[in-house]
Amino acid sequence: CILAFRHLSGALHVSAINEFTRDLLQLCDGGTAVDDLAQSLFSRHGDGLSEEEFSLNCRAAVRQLQDLEWIQCRPQ
Repeated sequence: CILAFRHLSGALHVSAINEFTRDLLQLCDGGTAVDDLAQSLFSRHGDGLSEEEFSLNCRAAVRQLQDLEWIQCRPQ
């Protein structure tokens, strides 16, 4: 189990995340495009998927992390 911690509204929140999410969060630096993140993660987490399918999954994960306010994405 991987635990991720963040402060939100003055309180500490703890969430259990998987290895893919941990690796994705570690690569999110505000300047790397999602397609580049997907390319970096594909060899470790893309088993059974085409690169295109994996890239779409990465985009969905980034949107979900943004909705949860774990990351902020710059407009493109």
